Amino acid sequence: MEIKFCVSNICTAFQSQTVGSKVLNTQVFLEDLRSALQSYNPSKDREPGQHFVLMPDSFHTVSAGDGLKSDNTEDYIVRTHREGPKMFLKRHCAGSVKFLACVVYTREAYLKDPDYDGSEDLGDATHIIVAVIASSGPNAPVTPFRFVHNLAGGNLEYKQPPRKDFAPQIPSYWHNYLSPHWMDYAKALEDWGEFITKKAKEVVEHWNSYSVVAD
Repeated sequence: MEIKFCVSNICTAFQSQTVGSKVLNTQVFLEDLRSALQSYNPSKDREPGQHFVLMPDSFHTVSAGDGLKSDNTEDYIVRTHREGPKMFLKRHCAGSVKFLACVVYTREAYLKDPDYDGSEDLGDATHIIVAVIASSGPNAPVTPFRFVHNLAGGNLEYKQPPRKDFAPQIPSYWHNYLSPHWMDYAKALEDWGEFITKKAKEVVEHWNSYSVVAD
């Protein structure tokens, strides 16, 4: 199948003036992403069709979206971004890229995404680029705002497992709570809790030391 890309309207990484990660060489970046997708294993996706594609050989195509926090107020600028005006590090304060990944959804997954409102023209795209994540730190977690947004229903990957998928009816007797359905549900809840806790720790650890950069 031929891979055809479309950039989501929430992804600003390809713009000349942007906040966060920035693509410097679009042609090479897209060529590298296409190659990476051809060998990508989708069985690792937590939510079907939501691909997290690592691009360790493409650091030269991007500018990091973050840098170490500065005590110098002259290193900061104010920009309006998503939830409103915020303070960001100036682009020249971005660190060297140490991590790069691209969040790419299949067309089917994107159409199911809670943030998709149907107004975007996706053309004949097979894959939608949702985010470019270039970081100067060891990891690249979402920002605190995006983490809460995802928890509040903005991303199906963060959705709590629905009970009805495991135990459609409330059992009448206590022993039914020990049925395989309920045990499976308990395990799904445990896995989900561990996933959310891990994400939260990554967010706190990273953003205690780093700030988002902007042009």
